[in-house]
Amino acid sequence: MLVFLLVLQNGDTRSQDTNATSHLIPKNFKTIMPLEINERGIVIPTYWGQNKIRVDLLWDNNSPTWANEGIIRDVTPVSKSKNYFYSTTTADGSGIKGNIYECNKISLGDITFLNIPFYEIDDPMQGAFGDNMISKGIWEINFKAKKIIFTSNMDSLEDLDQAQLLPANFANDVIKIPVHFRNNITENIDVDFGFDDFILLPEPDFIKIIKGNDKTYKRAMQFSTPAKTDTLINTYAFDTISIQDNKFKTVFCSNEKASEKLIGLRFFEQFDFVIFDYPNKLFYISKKE
Repeated sequence: MLVFLLVLQNGDTRSQDTNATSHLIPKNFKTIMPLEINERGIVIPTYWGQNKIRVDLLWDNNSPTWANEGIIRDVTPVSKSKNYFYSTTTADGSGIKGNIYECNKISLGDITFLNIPFYEIDDPMQGAFGDNMISKGIWEINFKAKKIIFTSNMDSLEDLDQAQLLPANFANDVIKIPVHFRNNITENIDVDFGFDDFILLPEPDFIKIIKGNDKTYKRAMQFSTPAKTDTLINTYAFDTISIQDNKFKTVFCSNEKASEKLIGLRFFEQFDFVIFDYPNKLFYISKKE
């Protein structure tokens, strides 16, 4: 997740919707694409600008759209904001800042997003397909059928009779769900498909939750954010959590740099599918047998 703040070039901060003129065409749409998952997460093919440069983006519902310098150099046209830049922190608490640009058109299948603002971030990944585009429709991520559906109409989905709602709070396109841990602890966790693990917790919360749990271990892992990649010692715990009336066996982890509470892609891969219904602010998972 990127918690961002828009900053005027003179240093003042403002609450400003840089996405105000963004929209997509057609108004009614449905596109289906193969589900591709690599070591960073879900990747989708997009085509940028008048010259339709292909850009493979990480599907990240908990981040603004961003792109690296190579995309800015190759795509025609993109325009740089004269008034704003961004200042943000990543999941490890690292600060980054940079310029804000706008691309006149980004295509996904038969759908075209118009006037999309994006951040410039230096990262080997080409960029992220972020919440300012994701939130403009309904997404079904189908792990069993290995496909993604993006649509304007819930009735166009065929799996609704096999779906169940999870309690979810949508605020500024950030989705939080209450997760019940051992020791009578409940945390509101951000659903983050840009996080390619199960559940991440800051160390103070993690230590309280694992009290009395002897199913823990430590392992050196790479912790990647748009700011950098570090090798850190992660502490993992096997346990059972509850979401509403559902119990799930899972793994959660922490490290010295973890600053956010995230439930990520690997947790949701246990389901046949999930549905993000942004227009109605609802989040579904498939029913488990």
